[in-house]
Amino acid sequence: MNKLFDRKVTRFSYFFSVMLYFSIASYSAYAGSGMEFDFNPLEYEYTASSTYFQAGIEGQDEYRDDDRLKLWNKLVIENDGSFSENLFYEISGQIMFSTNESDYRGVFTGRRNTKKTNAFVDLSKLSISYEADSYTVFFGKLRTDVGFAEIYSPVNVYSFSNGADPIHAQEFGLWQARVEVPVGDDTASYGIMFFEENGHQPSGASRWQGSSGDSAFFGTGDLGVPSGTQTKFVTRPRDDRPSNWSHIVQYDGIREGLDFFGILYVGPAPYSVLKSTDTVGTFDKVKPWITAGSFGVASTIGAWKIYTDNYLQFSHSDTDDDFLKTVWGISYRETDLANEFGLKEVEPILEISNDVITERQQHQEFVQSSRRGRPHRQSALFQIKVDINDDWSARVGGSFNLRDKDSSSGFVIRYSPNDDTDISLKGSSYSGKDGTQFGRWRKNDFVELEYSLNF
Repeated sequence: MNKLFDRKVTRFSYFFSVMLYFSIASYSAYAGSGMEFDFNPLEYEYTASSTYFQAGIEGQDEYRDDDRLKLWNKLVIENDGSFSENLFYEISGQIMFSTNESDYRGVFTGRRNTKKTNAFVDLSKLSISYEADSYTVFFGKLRTDVGFAEIYSPVNVYSFSNGADPIHAQEFGLWQARVEVPVGDDTASYGIMFFEENGHQPSGASRWQGSSGDSAFFGTGDLGVPSGTQTKFVTRPRDDRPSNWSHIVQYDGIREGLDFFGILYVGPAPYSVLKSTDTVGTFDKVKPWITAGSFGVASTIGAWKIYTDNYLQFSHSDTDDDFLKTVWGISYRETDLANEFGLKEVEPILEISNDVITERQQHQEFVQSSRRGRPHRQSALFQIKVDINDDWSARVGGSFNLRDKDSSSGFVIRYSPNDDTDISLKGSSYSGKDGTQFGRWRKNDFVELEYSLNF
């Protein structure tokens, strides 16, 4: 059944892409006949990076990509246009290559790939929209980006993430239909997501896998298996029957000096849990069915911005914890004092995150909740952005988990000689114990040189 569903999703991607391009070509052929078709030129973004890891990972036989130098390339191809004054399309695809050959395999993501690696050719967005006077309808592979937080937002969980290489994580849309209705200056929307699409993870050959054996979890507790038993996690996504479709209602509002949003969601959770099976040491990794609410508020007062994002989850049948994730943040844009030191602008940002469990997982068939896979459960995060001039900029930042005592820090120095070219030097460092968010990566400190070109 899973393989059949995977083929259906992949064929659906192919079919939708071919039909859209066929429509574009057909309309282009008749563009001179008075039709209002507008086909914009293709846009390209090419990124190449060289990453050097400070430490090797010798002595860990389960890992194979122990090279300290890694090369990574990505080509993004985007296009948009209109079939008429009311009917529009957008399409974005990616081609990715890595010297770690286990990162990307195959073309176009189907559900079977969710427990493996990401396709090296894939669609990140593919949509058709119809704009009427009182509503807009969208259909296709769409992203739902929400949240006001600058560094980490607990509410931005309604898109498909490729984390096969966490340094170069990519966000993808989900197959859905959505209608948006203006309410004065505000917007209300309702969407249906047709497939459960789990985010891609590092493969078993990756240095980013971590000690838990599955990067969806920072670590595992007592799973009730005999000592020395090898554990195996098997991803079990739902099929595409209508009863498994997700539903999301969103309201975005704007007032003077104040922005806000609210979301009600019913569907698979963004975080996985483990369910016992009849085979000792084998566990099903599933996303429990949940009802979740999200809301956020941001206020701008002069150069200050104060904001909060909040995510509240209730799991059905006690298959996961019920919990509240929150982030409070503040930022300040400084120009006058920065100018006195020969800088263009300085913006410090501080965020505090928390994760409060209101009721713990109680279902007898489930052996581990999502607690060990939820990031920034009690963290202090900071970032300082510095615009030196029109060409040079820099960032430095970090995160410290107050509960688990693990941390990360990093920097970016960017040179932009024109609007289409960026050259960046980056670096990150990780510390902490095994089984923590950043401690599992403490051998992955790196520096990276990246080149990006738009054309």
